[in-house]
Amino acid sequence: HLDARVRETVVEFAAQRSSARVVLRLEEGPRYTVAQGIVLTGGVRELDAELDLTAWAGRPLTPRLPLDLRARIEEHYQQRGRPDVEVALVEGAPDAQALVPLSFTILPGPEVRIAGIVVRGNEKTRTSHVLDLVTIAAGERYDVRAVRATFSRLNRSGLFRRVNVGLAPGAEAERQLVIDVEEATSTEVFFEPGYGSYEGLRALAGLRETNLLGAGRTLSLDGLCAQRAQRALA
Repeated sequence: HLDARVRETVVEFAAQRSSARVVLRLEEGPRYTVAQGIVLTGGVRELDAELDLTAWAGRPLTPRLPLDLRARIEEHYQQRGRPDVEVALVEGAPDAQALVPLSFTILPGPEVRIAGIVVRGNEKTRTSHVLDLVTIAAGERYDVRAVRATFSRLNRSGLFRRVNVGLAPGAEAERQLVIDVEEATSTEVFFEPGYGSYEGLRALAGLRETNLLGAGRTLSLDGLCAQRAQRALA
């Protein structure tokens, strides 16, 4: 009901005006639905043929639905090597049954392949270790799912405070995949004084390194010094 509006507002006060009852009289208007046959123009015929949009027809037309449809089309193209795709909605006038035709104009952009992978910002972490976490290789067709997976793996590694993965600017058919990282602190030193009923006064000290030799390996060293006990662990 995209044309729904409040036609009248009535305020009814109780005795001594201690409370009030507000009545809204609505004019709901027609219930719009998506017409059959969503039209795609300007795109790549083979890619459009893979898109099944029939399930969207007959759904109630909400303000969000055309945006979701556009995002679905963009995602489809970006999974198939078209990172620069642009999709524009063309919404037709409703008919007598409140059916609204939807069409989308697609500018697919070039099919892009990965020319190479550039890693920037890694001072301690080896570039080879960063590349081990990348899920797309030079020569492969761009796929937004692989870019997201690469971002997720780098982010979950715990080695970086900030990660950005994206194509280098340009309109060429082969483009560099650029990975920008900001490394997190990898070395932790701690000292914990205390007292135990058996050991008496004690002190625990240690070091933890989470990016040993720039390869993402972890090394932990700690030692306990007390009046009655000593130990060291690695």
